[in-house]
Amino acid sequence: MNPSPSVSPKDTSASISPAHPVLMGSCVNLTCSSTDNPPVTNFTWFKISGGKPTQVASGLSYTLNVTVGDGGQYYCEARNSHGCGKSKEVQLAIKGKEEPVNPKVFEIVVKTLGLLFLFSLIVFFPWRRRTSRLPSGFEMTDRSQGQNSPVGTVCSNQATVRRGNHHVTT
Repeated sequence: MNPSPSVSPKDTSASISPAHPVLMGSCVNLTCSSTDNPPVTNFTWFKISGGKPTQVASGLSYTLNVTVGDGGQYYCEARNSHGCGKSKEVQLAIKGKEEPVNPKVFEIVVKTLGLLFLFSLIVFFPWRRRTSRLPSGFEMTDRSQGQNSPVGTVCSNQATVRRGNHHVTT
């Protein structure tokens, strides 16, 4: 019987256990397997982040307690003295995942609401001031009486509306 030839790792694959989607906070195991001769000396795990692979672990398996940021695509590489084999990407889907609010989006929303509020104040108060004015030809005066009244006398403020040469007291 002839010994099998020495080659780089073949049929490298990655698997996720338990089956996904998984709940946040649960424990997940990613396992890498490969057929090879000579045996694999190194397994490396990668996560695709922003379109680029980032190394996240080394070893035959990668175990993690799932958090929001753990969802995404993973793959493993198996390496021996003759080369490297790469698995297809596997998707770690998270059930009950709540996306964090992007601080930039929150800032934009708050600033937009603030500007809308200021704009409404700038528009509303001059409009309110114009609509509460007396008709043309009328003016409002405030004539106070009883300022030098003896104690016990009721003081009253009267507003006088003047139209032309006529005074009307209210």
